Amino acid sequence: MTNYTKIVVKGAAYIFIFSILGSVFSYLARIFLARNLTIEEFGLFFAVFSLVGFLELFKNLGLGNAMTKYLSEFNAKKEFDKAKTVIFFSVLIQLVLAFVIAIILISFSSVLSKYYFKNDIALPLIILLSIWFFISAFQGGVFQTFYGLKHFFLYSIRNFLRHFFYFVLLIIFFSFGFKILSPAYSWLVSSILITSIFLPILLKKFNFFKYKLVAKKELVKKIIMFGLPVTLTMIGGKVIGHIDTLMLTYFRSLGEVGIYSVILPTSLLLLMLGGSLGTVIFPIGSELWAKNEKKKLINGLKIMHKYAFLIVVPLGITLIFFSELFLRFLFGKEYVIGVLAFQIIIIGTIFFIIGQINNAVISGIGMPAKVTKIILIAALINVIINFILIPRFGIEGAAIATMISYISVCLLSVREIIKTIGFEAPWMNWFRTIFSGVIFVLIIASLKKIFVLNPWAELFLVLSISLVVYVVLIFILKIVSITEIRRLVQNVLKR
Repeated sequence: MTNYTKIVVKGAAYIFIFSILGSVFSYLARIFLARNLTIEEFGLFFAVFSLVGFLELFKNLGLGNAMTKYLSEFNAKKEFDKAKTVIFFSVLIQLVLAFVIAIILISFSSVLSKYYFKNDIALPLIILLSIWFFISAFQGGVFQTFYGLKHFFLYSIRNFLRHFFYFVLLIIFFSFGFKILSPAYSWLVSSILITSIFLPILLKKFNFFKYKLVAKKELVKKIIMFGLPVTLTMIGGKVIGHIDTLMLTYFRSLGEVGIYSVILPTSLLLLMLGGSLGTVIFPIGSELWAKNEKKKLINGLKIMHKYAFLIVVPLGITLIFFSELFLRFLFGKEYVIGVLAFQIIIIGTIFFIIGQINNAVISGIGMPAKVTKIILIAALINVIINFILIPRFGIEGAAIATMISYISVCLLSVREIIKTIGFEAPWMNWFRTIFSGVIFVLIIASLKKIFVLNPWAELFLVLSISLVVYVVLIFILKIVSITEIRRLVQNVLKR
């Protein structure tokens, strides 16, 4: 019998650990750029990067998700000819679309530089990142195949390696005097390196040339029909993730874009947990639903909700209370102005993690249209609030829009998961966790007034005492028990 607890925990652990390692190098790169570029130059690069990233949804068209779903199913049923067909056409379509978009971007690079970014240096950035955009489509296809085949270790290591190569190359290009163009060249070269390394590994794991292309029209129609509603979901996701930066570029200064490009990804570090769990539960949820093992799916979802919330609440509160210390230490005093916006977004991310997990399950069981509805509603809320608040309040307005849209995703996804699979939301557990979090907040606030120490000594002492109280509380309130933890550990270690 398949040990799904072990698969989920190990898979999520791989993805989470490599996400953390990748984030370390990602933030070393951001720190390096923040210390070596002006705020305006920093903002310009990330404004261009955000535009190119936003256009990624027109390259993907939900085909990556469709490939994961059907590849997972066909591989489980040992229908390898169909698995090959899904891989081939999913990647081919994405490559064609990426090429077309890259050509359009390069063709309009001069116009965009002059009238949107209002900076001539944007032109070579657009060209370099357009080429990277095309190459990354092939790289994405390689790793999406690892994901669909449930090779979570190989899938998750990509996030670490691409940021590692990016950071190393960034230093090299800077040393040769490329300055603001260095990050663009680094992304381009790192993408070529990673694709070259992992393509041969993929061909060993899945003997692509051994199988035939079958039922071409039927399977292409299938992946496109699954992918289209996912595309709408991605549009919503890209709007939530990029529209604030794009609007800040238009309505405010590149300096504010630079500050926001520091605080947004820093606050989203918490989402690595929800993203890791959601990434693993998507193909497994698809498999359990196909096997009609609904009870296992519901039980697994309950466990994920409980432990994700338990972990993210103290992490989020810690980031809120010590936000100025983190921003000053990592990026410099110029970026401390973003503290309030940073704190606002953190509140939203605490709730969004639950939404990430729910949406992965809903998509995995073959109902991506429901996720589309949730994300589009949240995206619409995000655009309206951004349009109202950004011209007047700048980065704080963008942060409020992001927070409200994240909370909306959480609430709407909980409502949908209850209706779709008969899931009973653990409201009492959440309430007890929030209560423990409130006590955690009160203890931190009180101890910060008592201890007047070096900021880092204060962080260590206050956090150590507060965490001990928090852990004791979650056992006293019976949110978790020793027996439950022991059983989970046994399931993970079971051969």
